[in-house]
Amino acid sequence: MIFNLDDGMKRIDVPENHAKNNLPIGTVLQLNGYDNPKFCIIKNLGLTPGFEGHGAKYEVIKIEDGCRSIKNTLGLDHISTKKDDRIALYYTDAVLSADEIMDLIKMAEQKQAADIKAKSDADQARAKELDDLKRDYKHLEQAGESGKSSLVIAARNIRKELKTAFLGVKFSVRSESYSMGCSIHIGWTDGPLTDEVEAVVNKYEYGTFDSMTDCAGSIDSQFIDLYGGARFVSPSRGVSDEAFNKVAVKMGYSQAVFNPKSGQFDGIDYDINEMIKREAWKTKF
Repeated sequence: MIFNLDDGMKRIDVPENHAKNNLPIGTVLQLNGYDNPKFCIIKNLGLTPGFEGHGAKYEVIKIEDGCRSIKNTLGLDHISTKKDDRIALYYTDAVLSADEIMDLIKMAEQKQAADIKAKSDADQARAKELDDLKRDYKHLEQAGESGKSSLVIAARNIRKELKTAFLGVKFSVRSESYSMGCSIHIGWTDGPLTDEVEAVVNKYEYGTFDSMTDCAGSIDSQFIDLYGGARFVSPSRGVSDEAFNKVAVKMGYSQAVFNPKSGQFDGIDYDINEMIKREAWKTKF
């Protein structure tokens, strides 16, 4: 007994469904939606034992790019029955010739060969990248060696890298784990500029955010797999009172004295205050 449960327990092997279970090779299928791609049937795979309710299966080739896939007749109706814009697959009266079908099969074979080569090239490139990472960062601790979390290992490695890259600068590196994520906060005063520190630590961040879709994601990083990482890595540079005052003098405002309580310079107006602070933020001490 073969039923289509999507439509009130109606049999799918009844005579009126015989046609769509036995469509001619070359029949063009049309998807309504997703740019309306077309497919050509190249083989009828028949009914699958145990899954007869899904109707016959067809091996098809996407006409636009040669991708092969399997479609079944469950829910498949003639294009003339289309009444709305819902996403659905329909069969048409169009049937490609034998030569057109062979051209599609040849395109599909070429695409399959290209896909296999592309995957092989990607696998080789990934293997080389892994070897290079192990060689270039052999001084770092690898995740899994100590049983510590990726977050903890990343914080350790960041401390080690910053100490080497910026001799004499004291950094605060704090890791934080919370529901649905984790962060590493990096703080320091004066010393290197923020973008210089970012150049060292950004590779430990795997979190992404698409403001257009308001969706968060994550990157696939072999470096992070090896040496740890966090969803967010946040460098934050501070400027000392002394450095602020040095910049003020350098800019010709020797009368200006930075007041840490107000976060402003005493003795000058707001616009000059902001100008001096902007200069201080981009000055390397």
